[in-house]
Amino acid sequence: MPMNILALGASRNIGYFACKSLLNEGHSVTFVLRKPSVFESDTEIQSFIKNGKAKIIPGDATVRADIQKAIDSTTETGLDVILFSVGGAPSVSLTKGVFIDPPNLCSSSLLNVLACYPDVLPQPKLIVVSANGLTKAGYGALPLYLKPVFTVGLKKPYADKRVMETVIFRAANWTWPEETPKDMRTFLGADWEKELREPGFLKEIVIIRPSLLVDGDDKVPAEGKYQTTTEELKKPFSITRKEVAHFITEKLLKQWEDWNGKIVKITSS
Repeated sequence: MPMNILALGASRNIGYFACKSLLNEGHSVTFVLRKPSVFESDTEIQSFIKNGKAKIIPGDATVRADIQKAIDSTTETGLDVILFSVGGAPSVSLTKGVFIDPPNLCSSSLLNVLACYPDVLPQPKLIVVSANGLTKAGYGALPLYLKPVFTVGLKKPYADKRVMETVIFRAANWTWPEETPKDMRTFLGADWEKELREPGFLKEIVIIRPSLLVDGDDKVPAEGKYQTTTEELKKPFSITRKEVAHFITEKLLKQWEDWNGKIVKITSS
């Protein structure tokens, strides 16, 4: 049955690859894009815009009014899935080290989505692309040679994703496995919890924690070329963005009841 998908962070990478596959399967996708011109020269996406399967809403995920407008736009058609793959390209400076701008890009965007979440049944499915190694257990499972990458190179982007996941845990009424991230109030404000409905309102949710993301070739990933687990990843420690997109479209959405309510780690075989 065709689905209506709202995609945030899908101008490129995982979200983009997943949405292209979903469009080719006959589903409809509404893209929220800070720069709508990103698809101007994309002939494949343009063909879906022309036939009405793809729609672009100009907006910034860090602006709540823009998220509310995007969700309201699905009132007539209904909303089946929210695909959240927001992530900024890290920058490097001598004074700041590796950073993203704004530093709360993922967490503030996700809070906006949950604050505006449709109070309807059936509840739209929420898929959030996060990252592996956020928690102490996940970090502890990393090989020694990779730990400096996470503690130095990914420290600031991971602080944002850690806050983001904590918000999801509150909305789903899950127990965050360690102390509350110190950046919660700095990133989201002192009253962020009051912006959400009661704990546990989020019933349809899967978090994906990929291992280190790398670019792959243009071939469609074959079945069995990657592995998933709800345990901590031991090895290997990289996966292509197209493989993660393949998991979303070919396994997660087609077998939702098998995955709902889980944190899925994914890595190459």
